[in-house]
Amino acid sequence: MRVYVPATAADLATLAARSKPTELLASDLLGRPAQAVTAILAARDDADQDELEWEAFLAASVDAAFILTEMPDAAPMRVVLSLEVPDAAVRELGAMATRELNLPPSSVVIDASEGAKLKAIHVDEPETAALIAAYRANPEAPGALERLVEADLLWYDPAELSEIPIP
Repeated sequence: MRVYVPATAADLATLAARSKPTELLASDLLGRPAQAVTAILAARDDADQDELEWEAFLAASVDAAFILTEMPDAAPMRVVLSLEVPDAAVRELGAMATRELNLPPSSVVIDASEGAKLKAIHVDEPETAALIAAYRANPEAPGALERLVEADLLWYDPAELSEIPIP
């Protein structure tokens, strides 16, 4: 299953410091919010698989923005890790839980990291730092999150980890 996990620039530095940076550890994934095409999303008739994947990816980019508001010293860059995770290691939260907790319908929990493979790294362009600063300064400002989410994330192959410009 393709799973999108919000992360930080510090997480990228941790991965880069390893001898095998694409091998994920349980500490990298467990307890993190994650997004995927869940049964709730797949049940929709109005979207194809690519649109559903995009919706889950966008939800992870929003999660990454929320993380930045909770970590004011973190580098001003949203990070989303695209992983391939065995289906048995991913637990969907379900309709009731997502409604009660006000979470996106794509919300999942990764219960085990064995077999998880890093497939892509998505990061903000350096120019997005101003949008992140504005969002951090006032997350409730009308349109602040929307403007940030509209900013594209750059795609990197995991082999390019050392080439990602970290502010």
